[in-house]
Amino acid sequence: MKKVIIALTVLTALVSCKKDPNAEANEILEGTWTVTSLIIAGNEEFGETKRVTRASFEFKSTGETRGTYVEKNFSFGTEYTDKGEYFISEEGLKITLENDNNSIKALDATLDLTESSLKMTYKNENGKNEIVTATK
Repeated sequence: MKKVIIALTVLTALVSCKKDPNAEANEILEGTWTVTSLIIAGNEEFGETKRVTRASFEFKSTGETRGTYVEKNFSFGTEYTDKGEYFISEEGLKITLENDNNSIKALDATLDLTESSLKMTYKNENGKNEIVTATK
């Protein structure tokens, strides 16, 4: 009987120690991601002859479910940089990006994330669907 109680106690402790999915997503997100695809309104806009030729995101955690980001992209011959804060929610399935210069409002994206792949799906400031895919 004593062994059963000890086993149940250990099992309960292991189950209750399960990590918050938002915090897990934040750990995976941290680092530099190289964009491999940018689809706007169903059209691929990333590549040597496209609107955006290079792009990356760098995410740095500043808390369990939040952090800072730097987005860099090379578009129409000019490099652009956007910085701000991000917040992860909804069991690690949503990311909100708020840029520092307030040039656009907060961007809410659906997040599909593994250790080596990132996919963010959202509506841009013009109301068009965008899908950004990147690798670590």
